[in-house]
Parts: sequence; structure tokens; C-alpha cells
Amino acid sequence: MNVTKIIDLKNNGVLIKSDEQHLYAGCDGTIYKYQLGEMSLISSIALFNAKKTNKYSTVYFSIFDEFIFVCEFCNLHIVQKETMQLLFSVRLGENSSSDILGVIDFIYPNAYVNIRNGKIAIFNVNTQEIKWIVVDESSCWSSSVTSDRIYYSTTYGALLELERNTLRELRRIQLTKKMNIYGVECYDDALYTVSEKGFKIVDVKTFEINQEEPNVFSSTEARMPGIINDTIVVAEWRKIALFHTHTLLLLDRFSFPTGYHYMREALLSGNNLYGSDEHGIYRCTI
Repeated sequence: MNVTKIIDLKNNGVLIKSDEQHLYAGCDGTIYKYQLGEMSLISSIALFNAKKTNKYSTVYFSIFDEFIFVCEFCNLHIVQKETMQLLFSVRLGENSSSDILGVIDFIYPNAYVNIRNGKIAIFNVNTQEIKWIVVDESSCWSSSVTSDRIYYSTTYGALLELERNTLRELRRIQLTKKMNIYGVECYDDALYTVSEKGFKIVDVKTFEINQEEPNVFSSTEARMPGIINDTIVVAEWRKIALFHTHTLLLLDRFSFPTGYHYMREALLSGNNLYGSDEHGIYRCTI
């Protein structure tokens, strides 16, 4: 694979997102907005002092419609995507047992904010009202959203099917013995999950495991940026592995920057794969 450096950005961990026209990067308390193609910096917004005691300075954020939702411990910052201006901030959590893990869905005007230990705060961006839902006793580390369902995986190894509008639990299955599920993707009536060092595939209709392939990743805690053209893209430590969706056979494995230090992060956007190291952001075509 031809890997090209597209942005110079010194960092100790950066999260990358994109839409049809722009690439966004979050690190050191700042969100940067770049023009796709020429990769010129359009604007940026500094939201908080990012000096931390740990080795990562990643800013975790999600993009839905016209909003960028930025997570800072127990605070949620809502940024207007077009102008990159802060609209308002709200404190949702209280301490390290109730901090924000991300925004998993948005159905205007409600943002579904993932809170540690199995809670979801339904936050109305118009009225700033909050409704609390307890989904499970353990935290959600990864999720996938379809037109009417949210597939919600937990750090204790359970996969839940939730009704999208109400968050009512419909079905659940235990995939691991209290081990984290690091990724879930819905593709062709199947739920592809990654945990430990392998795959477990759940049939959407029966909600049972119909296929699994253990010990196929080169590192633990591998993530799944996405699936494209019957190819599963898996981010390992400093590598990308490609697997066939039907056979789960390894198609390719190549070196690729997947984040600072021991991170395993990459962004799949169309046919383009984006990754990073401490020096900048990189791209290759799948």
C-alpha cells in the first residue's frame, strides 16, 4: 500500500474524523478543520487546557449533522461545524465513574451521550434538557447504528440490540467471558465484532453467533475502522489487516501508522484510510 503523509501535526495522540469535504483532527484540547484534497488548514478551535498526566492528548469527538460533539471528562462541548464556533458546554458527569465516553447517536434534536457504567444521557441541543437511561451495568466501548437499531457492546463482553428511538433493550448475547468488545459493525445482515484477538460474527435475524475466528490479529485490543467491498479493515498496533467478510481469511497486512505510542486507531472514509503518528496524519487507498 502507498502510504502518504498529508498533514504535519505534532501530537501525543490525535483522533481523526471526516465528512464529504473536510477532515477534522482533535488533540491537545483543540479541534482542527482541514480542506480535503489540498489538506489546507481552514480553522481551529481551542476548547480546553489539555495538559494531562498521562501520555495521550487525544481529543475525543463525534460529528453529527451540523454539530461537533467534543468530550472532555465530564463536560460536553457543542461546536457549530460550519463556523467552528462553540455554541455551549454542559456538564453531564460528576467524577471518574460517570465521565463521558462519546456520543453514539444523534436524532435531531437529541444527542445520545454514552456515560461510563452503562448510562446514556439523552441531551436536547435546543432546550438543553437531559433525560437519563440506564442501559447496562457495564460501560459501552463500541456501538453501531442502523436506521432503527443501536448495537451496543460492553466491557463485560455483552452485545445488546436496542431500539434506536427509545433505547429499549430488545435482545442480548454474551460474546466473551467479561472481556471488552472493541468494535462492532453491521454489514450484510451480520454483526461483525472484534474482541481479544479475533472475530465473532452474530446473525442479525437470530442474534446468535454463526461464525468466529480466534487469534487472527497480531495484537490485542485491535479496532475495526469499518467494512468496505466485502473487506473488513482492522487497526492493529502500527499495522492494518484486511479480512474477507465471508471467509474471515486474511487478505493483506501492511505497516500503517495507527496512532501515538500503543494506540490502535484509524479512520476509514470511502476508499481512503487515515492514520497518524506523533508527527502527523497519513493516508492510503484501500
